[in-house]
Amino acid sequence: MRSLVALLRSLRAERKLLPRLWPFARLLVRRRGTVPQPAVASATFAASAAPARPPAGEHPLTVVSVIRNGVLNGYPFVEAYGGWGRWADRILVVDGESTDGTREALAALAGLVPQLDVASRPWPAQSVRGSAIAELSDTAVTLARDGSARLMYVQADEIYAETQRELVRGWRDGALRFAGYVNFWNSMERVLANEPEFELVRLLPPDAPAASIGDGYSFDVGETPVTAVPERVLHYGWCFPVNILRKHVSHAKLYPESPAYRLRGFLARRMLATRSFDPDLLDALAPQYRPVPFEGEHPACVRHLLGLTVYDPGVGLELLAAGARW
Repeated sequence: MRSLVALLRSLRAERKLLPRLWPFARLLVRRRGTVPQPAVASATFAASAAPARPPAGEHPLTVVSVIRNGVLNGYPFVEAYGGWGRWADRILVVDGESTDGTREALAALAGLVPQLDVASRPWPAQSVRGSAIAELSDTAVTLARDGSARLMYVQADEIYAETQRELVRGWRDGALRFAGYVNFWNSMERVLANEPEFELVRLLPPDAPAASIGDGYSFDVGETPVTAVPERVLHYGWCFPVNILRKHVSHAKLYPESPAYRLRGFLARRMLATRSFDPDLLDALAPQYRPVPFEGEHPACVRHLLGLTVYDPGVGLELLAAGARW
């Protein structure tokens, strides 16, 4: 009874979601099903003989990132990191105590991409939203400074087009700021039309001060010269229905003071139990966003993910093991 009262209070408080609740009514009569699961990265990938590490360039470029439970959250990290294999002299990924197979997949990827180094650090015990990511990002940048002429910060669900990777590889003049995101929403075929603008300072000189902003989306580099380019980063963090619903469930636990998060978590658990991955239901969970068709082209490193219900790092690992070049 208490849970029902709490839910009704959430419904009353959440004005934007309340008018969209009717599509969820059919969840009450649907039967439970088995939720698709990704294949855990096989040890045979990591056991493959890795090619020799390529010699560092004249101006060594280090790609640096942090991750925690990328398999559970549907971050296409194999593609995000593997896509830099032909462009970076080093790829340093700091794992924050993942428990979902992410560490095993990273070990397999390191056996296929010789530039990849994986470090492990405790996940920061921060209560403010996004501050743990920022703290671990600052730690990762500090670890990556030694021996690097340039640092490129990449999040685990971000994909850079080949032309963007080429731009970063050739950049020599201070810090580089990207214009913002292309945010895919509940699909790889739709993007958000009303997402707030972000300016992403990502390419950093190693001697520049760099403090992570928000949840690691940008950096404060003090007086370091920053050049802005009109390029937008492709953000694939909300593409796979099973992972999307699991994140809504997780967010409900992280932010119990929010009626909207609690309600979404309740509905997402029911959608998972009944394998209800309808696009209209996924959109109704966050009706404040307006998705429109994606009119661009997916980079080669993520095209094999089209149509997947749940993110599976093994698909990309198999392609890399077979000789794919992203």
